[in-house]
Amino acid sequence: MTGADLLLVRFAEIGIKRGNRKRFTRALADRIRETTEAFGAVRSVRPTHSRILVELDPDAPAVARRRVLERLTDTPGVHTVSPAHRVAADMEALAAAVADRAEQIVARRNPATFRITCSRSDKRFPLTSDEIARELGGAVLARCPGLRVQLKGADLEIGVEIATLQHAYVYAERLPGPGGVPVGTAGGVVHLLSGGFDSPVAGSLLQVRGCELTPIYFHSFPLVGDAAREKVIDLARILSRRQRRMQLGVVGFTEVQTTLRDRCPADLLVVLYRRMMLRVADAIAERLGFDAVSTGDALSQVASQTLPNLRTIQAVCSRPVLRPLLACNKEQIIDTSRRLGMFEISARRADDCCSLFVPRHPRTRARIEHAERAERGLDIPALVAQCLERTEWIELSCGRVCEPEDAPRA
Repeated sequence: MTGADLLLVRFAEIGIKRGNRKRFTRALADRIRETTEAFGAVRSVRPTHSRILVELDPDAPAVARRRVLERLTDTPGVHTVSPAHRVAADMEALAAAVADRAEQIVARRNPATFRITCSRSDKRFPLTSDEIARELGGAVLARCPGLRVQLKGADLEIGVEIATLQHAYVYAERLPGPGGVPVGTAGGVVHLLSGGFDSPVAGSLLQVRGCELTPIYFHSFPLVGDAAREKVIDLARILSRRQRRMQLGVVGFTEVQTTLRDRCPADLLVVLYRRMMLRVADAIAERLGFDAVSTGDALSQVASQTLPNLRTIQAVCSRPVLRPLLACNKEQIIDTSRRLGMFEISARRADDCCSLFVPRHPRTRARIEHAERAERGLDIPALVAQCLERTEWIELSCGRVCEPEDAPRA
């Protein structure tokens, strides 16, 4: 993106929202402003009918401008991003800019073939898109005679967008984003987050579908050490890059687990742990006015994720339980974890509360009546209230940990 004046941000799914298109476009522009503000490299973010134009500060350090680009390629709602140069909308200036760009790229990576693509937002421009492409292709061949034209699968593609009769944009990259819709447009979700591979990936997929996450982590200190807590905070930091504000709830779960261990059948413990977790998540969602909770469950991956057990666990929750990984295999989850930069964190060795006191052969087909019978002597509302009282709230913003707060936002 050497010397780029601006970033052309394209969207796909937002473009088919019909009557809601403006709302989604404004939301995406807001998320871009919020999540790039700390870099100090953006002058303006301006939505248009088919693009969002992110104007860069030419005086900002190159590393800051590079970080803006990296953040945009991880922003839900973004389909592709192109670092671009603004050029006067006349053929002489365009020919010089396109030939210069081709010459720079040939010197750096020596492509054999090229093509020019052109689009015109302003149809009053006197030449058609094909005519512009042919003329600019001739300028490239005059400057770089070793290249040859190839309209499909070219090594180098230079794009030109005629924005108005006064200016155009020239670019040579289309970097993919995650697509989807902007965070926050679908509403808020309380997400059960652990230090493993699955739940962080599940949270990232929900963000692409417009969910604003409030993750909660169940921590059984001192039975589980603080290394597990630090893993989860590091994973939440990555998820928070897509949100201006995120609160991570660290729920004190030790006494609940020991109570269940002492008073319930061992082969049901994992199911009972998960039922308590969903009750707490449901209560937090009620306080926040959220319509759903979510987990990283993948069908039949572990004992608690069989269909009978999922049904039994979900029975205690009054809200939909979103499970974006339900049909994913472990290889897909790991690949996504690597791509999002989460793998090394999730791979760090640390205990997990769900593995405490679990027998060698946990029950895989628990029924609702089995769980209810096991819980009959417990004061469930008191246990949930205890968890809520012993929740520490950690504030995060755009990838940074801020000062902790005593309670979640209302």
